[in-house]
Amino acid sequence: MKVFAVIPAHNEGRRIRDVVEKILTRFSNIVVVNDGSRDQTGEALKSLPIYYCEHAVNLGQGAALKTGTELAISLGADVIVHVDADGQHRVEDVGNVVAALDEHNVDVALGSRFLTIVSDIPKKKRAILRLANLFLRVALRIKISDPQNGLRAFKSSIWPKIKFDYDDFRHCTEVLFLIKKNNVAFIEIPVKIDYDEYSCSKESQPSAKMGAQILVDELLK
Repeated sequence: MKVFAVIPAHNEGRRIRDVVEKILTRFSNIVVVNDGSRDQTGEALKSLPIYYCEHAVNLGQGAALKTGTELAISLGADVIVHVDADGQHRVEDVGNVVAALDEHNVDVALGSRFLTIVSDIPKKKRAILRLANLFLRVALRIKISDPQNGLRAFKSSIWPKIKFDYDDFRHCTEVLFLIKKNNVAFIEIPVKIDYDEYSCSKESQPSAKMGAQILVDELLK
């Protein structure tokens, strides 16, 4: 099984090399998409044995993930795992979501901060996540504990069914809509998110209001 880790990076020069080096201890195939960074993100990755590409301008996390995913598939990926560039995702959890695909015979494995492992989530963020969770349960009728977790692994064969349109953070909610719409087999896997001052300062997750807009957009298609 050929696994590719896809990492979208925007102004992550302070953290990206450390993140990539840790992932390389577990996976040899890594795609980093520099999404129009204005700092030293590209310079920080020099000499690392990875696949690297750039957007000339900042298009958004969703756009970077699409670029990286399609590059990985063109390179023969059987499985793709999306990993954040800010160091929040632990290497062992990246491995766990990948392993879950075969262990549970599913097409998608989603990381969750709200299962058996409890992350030290900032209070404001926890409240937003609970609101988003409630919206998804009611509107999409999908049972999921962590709707905005960016750590996900999936079989490349399922990409046409979950390929999202949104280029920004709203792609997280859209992926769940597509999983439900296309009856894609999935599982949530407990993960622990490492929050620190750096990663919290960069977060900009979608709210339940954004999720509602996605639902309206999809129903009007």
